[in-house]
Amino acid sequence: MKQMVERVFPLKRVKRHKKSRPWRSDPELREALRMRRRAERAWEKNKTLLTKTQYNEMKRKFGRLEKAARTKFLKDDLEQSKDDAKGLQRKLNRLLGKNETVLPEAASSQQLAQQFADFFSSKVEKIRTSVLD
Repeated sequence: MKQMVERVFPLKRVKRHKKSRPWRSDPELREALRMRRRAERAWEKNKTLLTKTQYNEMKRKFGRLEKAARTKFLKDDLEQSKDDAKGLQRKLNRLLGKNETVLPEAASSQQLAQQFADFFSSKVEKIRTSVLD
């Protein structure tokens, strides 16, 4: 039975990539993260109202500090790209989650290229007829 399961559902090694968070390099933020984790462990160890309150305080403090650090980092990063329109657009798209370019479905690359050509040819033709009328 185990061999059948192994054959149908083989184990695969999966590499997990951590999100890049360069704004977390700030020493004050790293210390707040350590304190939050310490408070979390204390609360997990002995679940009292005091340890829960301390943990919640540390979560809020870390959240405020991280938000401020992230905002400053992103603002500075975008400010550096103010003279580079293409780079600025790329960064904004990444921040907004618009990384993918979605193309229409087609059976082949040639068919897709032909669809684009037909679309733009018809656009030009419509503009010509509207200008001439």
